[in-house]
Amino acid sequence: LTVNSPGVVADGPVLQVPSSYYSPGWVYEITLNATLRDSETNAILSETGIASTTLEMVRTPLSARVVEGQFIETPTLTTASLTCSGEDADYDTISVAYSWACFSSNTASPSSPLNAAASGAVLTINPSAEAAGRLYQCICTVSAGAGALPLPVPAQARTIIEVFEQTVVPAPEVSLVVIRNGILPEFETEGAIVLQGDWIAVIAFVVFEGQQVDGPTSDLGVEWSIESGGTTTLLPSTDFSVNFDPSNLNEGEIYFVSLAVTPLADGGLSRPGTARTRVRVNDGPTGGRVVFALSNAGLVEGTGASVSDPLATSIRVSVLDVEDPDGVEAFDFFLLGCDPNPDLTGDSPQPSGAVVGLSATLALGSKSNSLETFLPRPLSICPELLESSPDAVADWLVVGVTAFDGFGAASQFTSAIQVQRATPSPTASPTEALSLAPTVVGGTRAAPG
Repeated sequence: LTVNSPGVVADGPVLQVPSSYYSPGWVYEITLNATLRDSETNAILSETGIASTTLEMVRTPLSARVVEGQFIETPTLTTASLTCSGEDADYDTISVAYSWACFSSNTASPSSPLNAAASGAVLTINPSAEAAGRLYQCICTVSAGAGALPLPVPAQARTIIEVFEQTVVPAPEVSLVVIRNGILPEFETEGAIVLQGDWIAVIAFVVFEGQQVDGPTSDLGVEWSIESGGTTTLLPSTDFSVNFDPSNLNEGEIYFVSLAVTPLADGGLSRPGTARTRVRVNDGPTGGRVVFALSNAGLVEGTGASVSDPLATSIRVSVLDVEDPDGVEAFDFFLLGCDPNPDLTGDSPQPSGAVVGLSATLALGSKSNSLETFLPRPLSICPELLESSPDAVADWLVVGVTAFDGFGAASQFTSAIQVQRATPSPTASPTEALSLAPTVVGGTRAAPG
């Protein structure tokens, strides 16, 4: 720096230097060279005199203070935060650096029960139960940022934390009741049993601090969830009940409905009261197959039966190999109509999906898996089909058996029996065949057709 540097003014023995030439914390040496010259000739009249001095630019100390949490009283298991504010007045465009340290007054192990975690100027604590009854001192240290040279002595701010034991509100007592179509469902050891298509509600009964609670309050948090197939889904209900649309429950699935009721007055620190119930959507029996045995063939059961006159031949309809873990309780037998083109590829003839004509009930609520009966002639069941296929040699009557398990779930099994076509009687009518009253075992007699 010379007297010719920009902004520097030398006026005789007075030197003016702008502050921008100085940086805080540094020491500068100022030297004056004085020479006596002739005012007219500028000739040097004496040796140059030299004088010097130093100028120290004082570094402003850093500042540090805790602006939030100067003194904290906090229970265990509660999150609290402290915020430190630091300043470097000489370098206000350079961010200062923060560090935290906490020490306990009554243990040599500094702060592990305090569970302190620092992020910049903020210190978050979540005291464990071991911290109860202790005093902690937490120190915030503020250091100059990078480039703020020379580095000053760091500044510190201190705060005291007193930890006391959290008073935990007892968990609510919670129980769940399953309602099916407005009434109590069937139950097994593990839980409720319902059928697909039922309207299901799960209702909670909650006792909190010795009193039954009729509905959610601002002091209680409610969280419902449902689990199926290893997947848990939260439910939107905030009431003490939750409803399920029949279309949302799959046959054969097992659902676990859970409720957690948490006291909120202590910040949600108390244990929730929980309850869980199991709901099984019952599916019907499986594995059944329908077979026929003809009286004129020794009542030998088979799946490819053929009869010439079903009104004159006693036919035993049986459903075999029906399985259900809840047991099979009853059977309904039906005549479903005629099938112009049954599926003959399997072990037994099956309806093609184009069954036509009249239907009739053969038996309801039978405890036996077999029914010996007569069947109407196809002419009386599906005359239009016979008229549309005059060259056919046989027709097919479709018979169905509905099996019910011990909890009311049902499955239907079907097969078709071949009826050899005879020359139609000119006096035949639907009434002729349907005049035969079907055998009814239990239940209510159904009108033919």
